[in-house]
Amino acid sequence: MRRRRVDRKKFFGFLLILAFAATLTIVLISSLRGLSERTLKIGLYESSRPLTYVDDKRNISGFEAEYARMLAERLEKKPEIKLYAPEDMAAALASGAVDCVVSARQSVHDYINGSFETAPFISYGLVFIVSPEDESIYGEEDLRGKRAGLIINSDAEQLCEELLLRYMFNVRLYDFEAQPFQDLKLKKNDLVIADELYARYMQKEDPDSYQVLDTVYYMADYGVRLSEKLSQQTTYDIEEAVYGLRDEVSLMNLFLQWFGADLGSQ
Repeated sequence: MRRRRVDRKKFFGFLLILAFAATLTIVLISSLRGLSERTLKIGLYESSRPLTYVDDKRNISGFEAEYARMLAERLEKKPEIKLYAPEDMAAALASGAVDCVVSARQSVHDYINGSFETAPFISYGLVFIVSPEDESIYGEEDLRGKRAGLIINSDAEQLCEELLLRYMFNVRLYDFEAQPFQDLKLKKNDLVIADELYARYMQKEDPDSYQVLDTVYYMADYGVRLSEKLSQQTTYDIEEAVYGLRDEVSLMNLFLQWFGADLGSQ
């Protein structure tokens, strides 16, 4: 029986194609892995100014977005920002869809409470906001008989309940953050009780209408939440970057830009 002769040129050509394909696959995998290592995937919650919002040009903007980019730059990585609802943050962290979550909102941290948190990058609480021309309110002892506006189902509502045990004053509840400030400007409220971030942002935007009083209640710190999928080295690098940024003038300037005050956690 005659054996079929193998075409050596075709055979070696086939082997070369296989070797090239294997090499190309390895290169692609390495490239994708390298791209992943050079990218910081960051989850943000789209709320409103001044924290995270989408501007008219469809860019993700706000304090949290700028801090996220600053963090990525310090790590010498490209920021890849994704927007999530607070209730979806935990799953995104657990699956590794994001490397970290940057948020200064307690409501977001409540959903991702089980994840690892870095050293804090921001510190703030609740404050009273009054009209600059009003000289009748300097602290909680001046609340008697006053009209206070605040957001329903917020920490401000809890603080208000505690204050009502000591002082008799009128309370108006609102659904949206801007509403009590508008009524303060229209003199329908004597003061607003709100979180310090939004209060200082409003004062910065309109200092003739709003003044934040000095006393701060329910002071809290917030760090960056990290995915458990991260390597030990990447986790350490992000922790170091967050800690290092706290001493940077650029972070202080970012606070001043959005809030008119340095709210960095020391």
